[in-house]
Amino acid sequence: MKTYHFYTKLDEFEMKAKTRLAKCIAGFMLVGLLGTLFGGCMICQAAETTAVPDDLPESISGKVLLPDGKPAGGAPVMLYWLKPLCNATTGSDGSFKLELDVKEIREQVGENWSRMAVASAIPGSGPGWEIVGRIKRTDSVTLQLVEDVPVLGKILDQQGRPVADATVAITSLHRAKNENLDDFLKASRDNPTRTWLYERDSMLYLSPEAILKMLGIHDQRNPTAKTDENGQFTFSGFGKERALLASVEGPGITGENFYIAIRPVIDSRWKRGQPSQETRMYLKSGATMPSVYAANFHHLAAPAMSIRGKMTDSATGEPVVGMKIRASMRGTTSSSSAISDEKGQYEISGLPLEGKLRIAVLNSGDQPYVDAQIEMNMAATKPPEAIDFQLDRGVRVSGRVIDKRTSEGVPGYIGYLSWPNNESLKALHQPFTTYNTMYSDSTSGNYSIVVPHGPGALTFSARDRAKFDVASDADFGFPVEKNGRFGAGNRGLVMAQDFNFLKKIEPTTSDSSLEIDIEIGQGPTLQVHVTKSEGGSIGELEAQGIIPLMHSRFRDGNFQIPALQPNEKKLVFLRGRDKEHAGVFELNHLAKSTDERLHLQLERTATVSGRITDDAGRPLSRWLVAAASAGAIAKVNKEDGRDRNDVIFDFDMTTTDADGYFRLKGLPPGVTIEIVAGLMDEKVERTKPAVVATTTLRPGRQEDLGILKVKK
Repeated sequence: MKTYHFYTKLDEFEMKAKTRLAKCIAGFMLVGLLGTLFGGCMICQAAETTAVPDDLPESISGKVLLPDGKPAGGAPVMLYWLKPLCNATTGSDGSFKLELDVKEIREQVGENWSRMAVASAIPGSGPGWEIVGRIKRTDSVTLQLVEDVPVLGKILDQQGRPVADATVAITSLHRAKNENLDDFLKASRDNPTRTWLYERDSMLYLSPEAILKMLGIHDQRNPTAKTDENGQFTFSGFGKERALLASVEGPGITGENFYIAIRPVIDSRWKRGQPSQETRMYLKSGATMPSVYAANFHHLAAPAMSIRGKMTDSATGEPVVGMKIRASMRGTTSSSSAISDEKGQYEISGLPLEGKLRIAVLNSGDQPYVDAQIEMNMAATKPPEAIDFQLDRGVRVSGRVIDKRTSEGVPGYIGYLSWPNNESLKALHQPFTTYNTMYSDSTSGNYSIVVPHGPGALTFSARDRAKFDVASDADFGFPVEKNGRFGAGNRGLVMAQDFNFLKKIEPTTSDSSLEIDIEIGQGPTLQVHVTKSEGGSIGELEAQGIIPLMHSRFRDGNFQIPALQPNEKKLVFLRGRDKEHAGVFELNHLAKSTDERLHLQLERTATVSGRITDDAGRPLSRWLVAAASAGAIAKVNKEDGRDRNDVIFDFDMTTTDADGYFRLKGLPPGVTIEIVAGLMDEKVERTKPAVVATTTLRPGRQEDLGILKVKK
């Protein structure tokens, strides 16, 4: 492990950690693969960070080509992020130039500008697009249109009868970087509950709305189609080897989501078998497993139930009009919503006949009621007659979120954390038990949220979280644990670094409203440049340790990290997305200033293998084996819980085969690595994870550890 020293200005205020903290659904607060092994963090998300290009370009130019490689003259070209940002039309030679309004894009898109898409679409072909953050030369972009393959689907009920007048909508569109869906299908086969994660991390997204806009359709958000009397529907214009996420809803059927891989046939290589142990764990936690169909397919829709009920004011009994209600069934992709009418009544359809129902009443901030929810198990043999809500009045908290440097409004998420000892929560008829949020206005920063009486914490997370400091433990206004965690009544354990702002509030029963303005600022950052030790640039990069308890993801070797405080040390694990180069570095702040960029070099990764057996030498099959940083098990097993400064890196994880064999790849050289093994099969008694070997590897080394015995 190498130690790097760098300097930053002491007269600037502290730069805090960026973006979202991965949430644990059970057990220890760990991230990544170790979370699965230790029974902890099973839903851990990578944080998108700084963009590849140095700055937002003033223009983007290039050519649009037809599927046969000829110029596409007269084709529309659009820069898109949530809405069209600028447009152009190609000349006869297929050339185009987009003139960007840099100031407007910075205001409306913020740091997400690197995720904007440059796209072109014409009738009869599939669209071509590129993501701004991937463009190396903004003066020579090629948008390749592709051959179109029409989608022909059929919606049937469980008896095989056609479902007429169902609505199918396309909600997302992705393409592989190499225009081949094999890796997408492999991800769907091997990790079916995490297909969305593969899409997000490894594929290129284009909003289907952008295609509509380029084709002159301005009154739709999503391409939709209705099934005919034979249950059939068609789509065209997305192109071959593209992945669509579609939703279906219709009379008497359950609303569901499914993927469409636009190729004529999905061969047997990609057929899903029995779910893995990891997949079963995700499903148990409430994850979903959408089906994947080829371009010509039929979907068997499950029968649906309808839910009716009424909303009334808990104090007066008067009907509550215009409140939104949303229902979902745990472990399915089904959800539906409605708005209460003039009698306070609502009706929701399209949900499965059985399962765990969660139905929530959500206040948009313009009514005096706190959010409410009901969870219950549903059985097809005993559907509910009605689900009524008695809504409790709360306190409307409003104000403005501003950037203290510019006094401009900041868009983001206002939220509320209830204090678990808040006595007023006990009086709520159907308390909302998860984290409720509202969005602040994107131009003015104005917000409004309704909260219960009594002690709680007002929170704010900026849309561009990297631009602002995060909150500190003291901001909670309540005692926190040694590791900085706060036990919120409606969100479990949270940490201050989840948010850019925290403030204890305690509205009384005599309060009907509170005005609270919020100012947030930003401290210094450190520029980092990462290369290979033998020379050459790094492509996409993954990191641990930059943000505590969080996996980060960078688009190349140029990125920013929060500046360290005087005498602070930070351990960071960096690895290329191809897992061929990696390194663990200690960053040491020496309390002086410089504008010099920090240069780090990654060495070739190593591999270890071995066999896990019991004391008698019998192979242990389907055991989880992980490579972790030194002391990981000791830190996890602390009797008084993990300290917030504990560093745990998870380098790789796998499952032993029938002979107890395992192989772990992408391991960093030059650091002590623990090989940890444990049995997590739900059908048998679990074993406590234990260290079975410790090793330090050389760059490019492939080491066989031999037989590693485990006491059962």
